[in-house]
Amino acid sequence: MTVRLRAHHLLCLLTYVGKGYSPAFTANYDKVGEAVGEGEAVLIVSGPDDICARMLDEPDPHCLREGAAERDGLAARDVGALLGRPILAGDRLVLDASSLARMRQAFAAGLTRQACSGCEWSDLCSAVAQADFTIRACRQAIPWTLGPDAGPFGRAASFFKPDDCIVIRCGLKAVPKKAMLCSEKVESVGGPPKAGSRLAERDTMRQGRARWLTRLAFLAGVALSVLPAHAKENAQPIQITSFSGAYLAAHIAESDNDLDNAIAYYKQALAFAPNDTELQQSLMLALVAQGRFGESLVYADKLKEVPDVERFSRLALAVDSFHKKDYTKAQYWLKLSLESDLDRLLSGVMDGWAKQGAGDASEAMASIDKLKGPDWFGLFKSFHRALIADAAGLSDKADEIYAATLADTAAGGSSPETWMRNAQAYASFLARKGDKSKALAVLNQAEAFAPGKLEITTLRDRINKGDKIEPLVATPADGASEILLDLATALNRGGGEPFVRLYLQYALALKPDSDAALVQLAAVAEQLKDGEGAIALYRRIPASSPLKELSELQLGLNLADIDHHDEAIAHLKGYVDAHPTDMRGYLALGGVYSSKEDFRSAASLYDKAVDELKTPTAANWNIFYQRGIAYERLKEWPKAEPNFRKALELQPDQPQVLNYLGYSWVDMNMNLKEGLAMIQKAVDLRPSDGYIVDSLGWAYYRLGRFDDAVREMERAVSLKPEDPVLNDHLGDAYWRVGRKLEATFQWTQARDLKPDPDVLATLQQKLLKGLPPIESNTAQETPKVKPVPPTAPPKG
Repeated sequence: MTVRLRAHHLLCLLTYVGKGYSPAFTANYDKVGEAVGEGEAVLIVSGPDDICARMLDEPDPHCLREGAAERDGLAARDVGALLGRPILAGDRLVLDASSLARMRQAFAAGLTRQACSGCEWSDLCSAVAQADFTIRACRQAIPWTLGPDAGPFGRAASFFKPDDCIVIRCGLKAVPKKAMLCSEKVESVGGPPKAGSRLAERDTMRQGRARWLTRLAFLAGVALSVLPAHAKENAQPIQITSFSGAYLAAHIAESDNDLDNAIAYYKQALAFAPNDTELQQSLMLALVAQGRFGESLVYADKLKEVPDVERFSRLALAVDSFHKKDYTKAQYWLKLSLESDLDRLLSGVMDGWAKQGAGDASEAMASIDKLKGPDWFGLFKSFHRALIADAAGLSDKADEIYAATLADTAAGGSSPETWMRNAQAYASFLARKGDKSKALAVLNQAEAFAPGKLEITTLRDRINKGDKIEPLVATPADGASEILLDLATALNRGGGEPFVRLYLQYALALKPDSDAALVQLAAVAEQLKDGEGAIALYRRIPASSPLKELSELQLGLNLADIDHHDEAIAHLKGYVDAHPTDMRGYLALGGVYSSKEDFRSAASLYDKAVDELKTPTAANWNIFYQRGIAYERLKEWPKAEPNFRKALELQPDQPQVLNYLGYSWVDMNMNLKEGLAMIQKAVDLRPSDGYIVDSLGWAYYRLGRFDDAVREMERAVSLKPEDPVLNDHLGDAYWRVGRKLEATFQWTQARDLKPDPDVLATLQQKLLKGLPPIESNTAQETPKVKPVPPTAPPKG
């Protein structure tokens, strides 16, 4: 049979874990996945497909909406680029193991996720991808009476006791004659979702680790003292006396982003199974991810001939060879038996740098130029050819290639950081040649492309002062580090943080003082909800770095994120005192005050910031916006409103300000027509922002236009299904239009999403009594929840 699929379902199948809109829908989805997994041909269709079949009898099925077709177009473009072939309606393809592996890799790296924007399942899919496409399953659901070599889990079955929970591979696996939605080996253990997942907050995860380790102690017969829930930095690995206990504990620690303990437990597990290549692989990658590169080399050497992991093991050995300036050996290690487009580009450029290190710059540039791959290779190839020419003293060639790369602004749109690095390197090259005016012109072009980049501003100041300018890349090791940094930065779009972290750690192993790599790695730690790790990395930024000020601001925000508010306030106060004209400091400190609901201190701080602004510019809109929020929360509307108006004067189309001011007016029953128009404009500017769409729905609700409110609030919840307040609002709207059963369901959903205590209290009352009859003022039915966005982090 042929399976009919629309393009964006090619991505959905990668992370399918048995969840869906209804039991009938998931049962049908299972059959589709089974057929594709068995190797059935896929026919690309335009519009509803075999997965949509169970939805078409519903009123207004979302598979017929315009948004689904837009997702198809984005997915077809990205998957087609990845597979090197067009994905068009009427095409047939078979998803073999190689294609699925490439699709998973690209999905986890965020390269094919544009089609996922606004999808209600996006967070779940991100969590699945971050967990290496694995899901939890319990032993009691599997026929464990079979021998250790039987069944899909093979020998690993013998290591687990009844009711143990494990994690198995999810999504499609291409196998002949037998459909499988899980892999043939145990990949990792259960427990809390991986750090960085929106499914769990940091505190829940830390407490979860203590609970899970306590349970493991019972299962594996391990003596264990109870761990403090917030003492990650003090937690020590426990000596475990069984393979299963060490194996499970390692994966649980890794899922909690506790890599030091994961490493300790992996080592204990290896004591029981010293030749287990999967354990060696997990340990090697954990060591690299934690920055313990030297320790990883012994395992990299053991795994150098294992195809599934050679992209990391041989890369580690190549990095070590660059350190030793053994460029011939580095070229040897960079030869892979299995490689994706990404691997080919990385190994090819690093091979070029090894050739340059061996003294053959012309062959180095030629070999990089010959690399075959998708169009996006171009920017990285030309940038590194220019760097090699520069490092080799080939000035005319370097000038030519730098200039051509700078002119390729279209490529810069897809990889802006790498384009900016080229501009920085080119300006440095021109300054060293004595061509100051041309160097400054290049920096002006970079500033127009991406305003406010600290490296560009600092380099301009140094060139104007006549300081000695060093090259961006001086050695082959610097060049190898640069391509790792460039690719990691390009891949860091959300969902691929563990993968990006590995590349950045390899980059730092080559160039330990790379401020750019340290800042990027700290940002990854923030995305993984590892505030302590981010703080440690920001503290490593040298005082001479142009990124030092940014790192100080981010350090303060991360102190607040781990609930060290007093330390954060003291740190950021010091920054504001030292940099009184830097508005980023006020925004960062004001954000910490607001998180503590100390709006008086926030308002006073923003007053001070405004005093420092002699002539406010469009870039200063956020100072007035945040000052308006502070005064509004203090119930001082006469002071708040002028600040919102000033913010709009500076940025007339700023959707957050339009939303906040319009919402406030409607909520206060004033300027209703103008307020509603402002919110509608904000929605038009940000149609995929669930909070802004909810504001429009709530405005309709306040005006008694309940049918309109339902329409907008349903859309808001589809955009932000995990938000309890939005679900609460939709429940209220359902109640007012007589859909009381659906209202109860929505309030129950909001209650289960762990809302703030005040919202939870009103939800419990609604679930008991419903809403009171409509009175002249409906404002008391639901606590007012202002659309306060998180303070924007400082921009580097």
